[in-house]
Amino acid sequence: MLIEYHSKLLTEFHVKPDKGRRWTLTAPFSFSVDGQEYVVPINFWTDFASVPRIIWPLISPYDLGVGPIPHDFGYFTGRKDKDYWDRVLLACGEKDKVVGWKRVAAFYAVDWFGGSTWDRYRKENVHHYLFRVGASNKMTLPNWGARKTDKAGVGIPSEKEINWKLQVESLTV
Repeated sequence: MLIEYHSKLLTEFHVKPDKGRRWTLTAPFSFSVDGQEYVVPINFWTDFASVPRIIWPLISPYDLGVGPIPHDFGYFTGRKDKDYWDRVLLACGEKDKVVGWKRVAAFYAVDWFGGSTWDRYRKENVHHYLFRVGASNKMTLPNWGARKTDKAGVGIPSEKEINWKLQVESLTV
C-alpha cells in the first residue's frame, strides 16, 4: 500500500479521570491510500492506540506513528472493510519507520482483537459523534476534561505526550 500524508497532523490533548486520554484534531488531516484520498475532519478524536497500560513498557500508544489516525477514522466511518484498515495501520507504520516488531504486533493485535470494535462501530457508533455543522462536516465530541489539570482545570499533557506530539507532527507535511 502506498500511504501519503497531504497535511500536517495537528492535535490537542484532553483527558478525564474516567475516560482516559484523548487527542483531538485541531485541523483536518488529509491522507491517501493507493491514491484514494481521505480527510479526517477537525475535532475527530483518538487515543492513538488502545494498548493496555500494562504493555506500555514494551509498546505504548505513542510508539506507532501517525497510523492510528487513519485506522481509527477507517473503523469509525466503515468505508472499505476491517482488513483494509488494519493493513493501512501496518503500511503507515512502515512509512513512519516504526520499529518492525512493534508495527507487526500492532497489526496482529487489531487483526485478532479489533473485530468487536469494528462491529460495535457498525452497530452503535458509540465513541464518535459525527454531526453536520453548517456547510461542513465536523466531529463534535464530549468534553473529556482532564486527568491532570492546572488550577483553572485545564488539561495538562505529560512531557512524554508533548514530545510524542511534536515527533508525530514532524512525520506529516
